Amino acid sequence: MKYEVKDGVAIIPQGTTVVDLWAFRGNNELRSVVIPEGVTSVGNAAFEQCSALESVEFPSSLVKFESFAFCDCTSLREVVIPANVKYIHNAAFSGLTSLERIVVDSANQKFDSREGCNAIIESETNTLIQACQTTVIPEGVRVLADHSFYGCDRIKSIVIPQSVEYIKFGAFKNCTALVEIALPVSLVALGDYAFMHCHNLKSVTIPESRMNYLPTGCFKGCVSLESVTIPSNIVEVNSEAFYGCSALKEVVFDKGVEKIEPDAFAYCGALETITLPAGLKSISRHAFNDCPNIKRIEVPAGKSAYYRRRLPEHLHQFIVEN
Repeated sequence: MKYEVKDGVAIIPQGTTVVDLWAFRGNNELRSVVIPEGVTSVGNAAFEQCSALESVEFPSSLVKFESFAFCDCTSLREVVIPANVKYIHNAAFSGLTSLERIVVDSANQKFDSREGCNAIIESETNTLIQACQTTVIPEGVRVLADHSFYGCDRIKSIVIPQSVEYIKFGAFKNCTALVEIALPVSLVALGDYAFMHCHNLKSVTIPESRMNYLPTGCFKGCVSLESVTIPSNIVEVNSEAFYGCSALKEVVFDKGVEKIEPDAFAYCGALETITLPAGLKSISRHAFNDCPNIKRIEVPAGKSAYYRRRLPEHLHQFIVEN
């Protein structure tokens, strides 16, 4: 099937029912798309990386958005989801760094944009699957889906309501303007790389909650983060959880932590003080790789020998009992 762009406008042939895989992918001349009636599906990466695309109109016949359909269309400012759409892959609109308005037709029975939240929410599961630069998370949302806020690089702060139980893989990855985040006490699980590369993130509040581990890479590359306290509900800190947090100066572990995996705090070049708990059963000898400025490792009374057996020799001189 032949697809064209004329004067910045996509030409989609009459009779088309599916906009095919990669149909306009990477076309930097494309500025406007009007998808004709009769089209039911936008295929995988059909408009991916169309960086000049500013506007798109969808037909009432549309039912499905496949993965990466409009991913990285960095000039697109508005998305209006028609009433008959039943499937939206959670990466269909990821990386839209100019997106400021999301509206779901009020007649849609699968998705909604309740309370003018500027997001796409799967109604039955209360899963927020796509956010934008102006999104407000409504009370009642339970899940923030994979990559739901990915690339929302102008959000400085966001309130996560107490209804949220799951923050999935890479949900806030590359939210580079985000300054602070308070995780809700309702949280059950945080996904891998959830806040990776949030370069301006200075403050993280991890509450006492049902969450019992910090996942792989969850705050990796948060280069402005200065201190963190790991509460007693956290049993494990997984690999690379705080990898490359180069401004991190202090880490305090509460009594619940039992396991710290390899590279959990690797390349935290500013790290000076670590407070370890009595109940720690397993700590990788590589947990604090390339942290050259460690000056003090506080351990409970009577635990010096215990930690000398578990930490690399060059750190033994910094162990003090408190």
